[in-house]
Amino acid sequence: MTEIKQNSKGEFELIGSTKNWDSCYAENLTKFINLIYPLFVKAKQTSEFEFISSLIAVRGLQGPGWNTFDNTIQIFDSITPLKVKDEFAKINFHLWVYGHIIEASEPYELYANLLRIINGERFSITNFPENDRGKYKVPQFPVQKIETLNELAEKLNLQDCLMPINEVFNKELRNSIFHSDYSVYKGCLRIRNPLREFDRNETYNIINKSLAYFQALKFLYEKSISDYKEPKDILLPDGFNAKTGKIIVRKNFGAVGLCDNIEILPKGAPPFRIGRFKDYEIAILNKNSSLYLLPEDKTEKAWELYNRLYKICPKFLRNKLNKWNQKRIDKIKYKLIKHCC
Repeated sequence: MTEIKQNSKGEFELIGSTKNWDSCYAENLTKFINLIYPLFVKAKQTSEFEFISSLIAVRGLQGPGWNTFDNTIQIFDSITPLKVKDEFAKINFHLWVYGHIIEASEPYELYANLLRIINGERFSITNFPENDRGKYKVPQFPVQKIETLNELAEKLNLQDCLMPINEVFNKELRNSIFHSDYSVYKGCLRIRNPLREFDRNETYNIINKSLAYFQALKFLYEKSISDYKEPKDILLPDGFNAKTGKIIVRKNFGAVGLCDNIEILPKGAPPFRIGRFKDYEIAILNKNSSLYLLPEDKTEKAWELYNRLYKICPKFLRNKLNKWNQKRIDKIKYKLIKHCC
């Protein structure tokens, strides 16, 4: 088993065998992690409140399942281990993954917020507002977002932190993939605008560098959340009713929210709570506002079992399976709520 660990110098390195790993992927994975990591460190040191806000990225009244970055991570974790034997299919498959990695909006928002925090600003729910195009509004393209990020990084002398995305991003390649304006021939990638051919080695390097880049960002994002094992007191920005609040932690997961420290909240002052909570966790917190350590989420394993059963279940029994699973999930939630309250 291969793990990513920090050495005595604070640098990340691969521990274990990488015999079956592509050398380009392995080399760039640790390189990219070490380049991006200072963004997370400096943002956390500047304002832990804003740092946690950026990680949980709450935008308005949203229930569970609205975090698009979590969805991208789940896709990445599900499809990258797939073994595709046919080279033609494999290259096309991974080029589509490249397109998703480049286009995903949440990583750009995370970068922007980390840079904003280091610059002494607050977390923003929208760092890249839509552009006006006639009477319509259209999202900013990745090239525009990267230009904005590079300008801010240069101002903070943190250009190296964005080197990974700058190395991986290729405007012409991105356009070719999304407009299906490319072809794969004998392991070579060909794009038509501008007319260019990438040989087999270049093609696989593009794929492996993009996978290494996203894995590096994913690793640091998940590590930053899971580093919080226990609830923690935290300084609150000006404008809150108390000087310190609490980080809400889910057992065996990490930070999921922020709230007032009820023990020191001035009498009569309305409490605040933000986070990405499961529906039953909201019920728990509403009943016990002084609880800052949520139980381990046992519904995930229940859903994993359901998904496995669903694949092998005959179609005429799937409605019964759905009802059985919903009762099972509700029972788990009820037990968790009762245990905590």
